[in-house]
Amino acid sequence: MQINISQCLLCNLPESLPRRICTACLDSLPWLQHACLGCGLELPRSALHEGRCGNCLSTPRRRHQYCQSALHYDCPVDWLIARFKFRADFACGVVLASLLAQRLQSFYEELPRLIIPVPLHSQRFRERGYNQAAELARRLSKTLSIDLRQDVLFRIRPTSKQSELGSRRARAQNMRGAFHADVSRLTQVDRVILLDDVITTMSTIEAAREALLKAGISRVDAWSVARVTA
Repeated sequence: MQINISQCLLCNLPESLPRRICTACLDSLPWLQHACLGCGLELPRSALHEGRCGNCLSTPRRRHQYCQSALHYDCPVDWLIARFKFRADFACGVVLASLLAQRLQSFYEELPRLIIPVPLHSQRFRERGYNQAAELARRLSKTLSIDLRQDVLFRIRPTSKQSELGSRRARAQNMRGAFHADVSRLTQVDRVILLDDVITTMSTIEAAREALLKAGISRVDAWSVARVTA
């Protein structure tokens, strides 16, 4: 049988397809360990037994919702995401989706049946030509046999780029009322995965999650490839 060989995306050493990342680079990635179940930030040692940080334990909406990420937003993950998100390097997207799939499978005993990517506004979509969250969700849907729906959550107004806003308050204000959800096309779905590429302050995730909860979804677990933790 013929084996296709390509280079590892990170170290350029020969690597068999389709993984596109060698074992050594895979083992050296900044995996996120001991994260708070509610916000995905690294837990202090004193709170490991709780599973959630003090802020999430005192915030009702985070007590029974999950927010998790596979990796720290650190080198080389930030490079992979930038290549995928801004340079349309879909090989990087395949790698990122496979890393997230690995973490999802280890986290759940039974996976939620539906995945919903965080949508772009139509104006931003036209500028970029694709939605990186939707591309990740499409790959995860195939890998994990989870239904993918892009006709449920909509970004109804343009927003400033979150990366250009310095404070948590400004980011939250920027995302207020940015999403609308319509679950009329769904049947018997009470738990979904909301997916984005990177979670920074949770402003985007919380605004999108609120829209889904208001529309009637009873539980929304938020996931991303990477979490900004510093």
